[in-house]
Amino acid sequence: MNGQRYGWEQLLPLQQWILENTLEITPAEEHEAPVKRTQDAKWAANLAAARQFHTREEHLRVPRKHAEQGGCGLGPDRPSGR
Repeated sequence: MNGQRYGWEQLLPLQQWILENTLEITPAEEHEAPVKRTQDAKWAANLAAARQFHTREEHLRVPRKHAEQGGCGLGPDRPSGR
């Protein structure tokens, strides 16, 4: 439901009405909007996850579906955001 709250302006008036009146969902306020991470922040998070994995496993042959604690995926098929 957060997608609808953050993209309220893109919804049709009928969709807005349904969300407000049946599900009691309101548009997100300015201070609630998620902060978009910069490329540097993503790189730092991935590097920290790789270091954590390497410290624990003593190698960097990361399994395809692996994700480190903290929500950072390390496998080769993780979404790149592109």
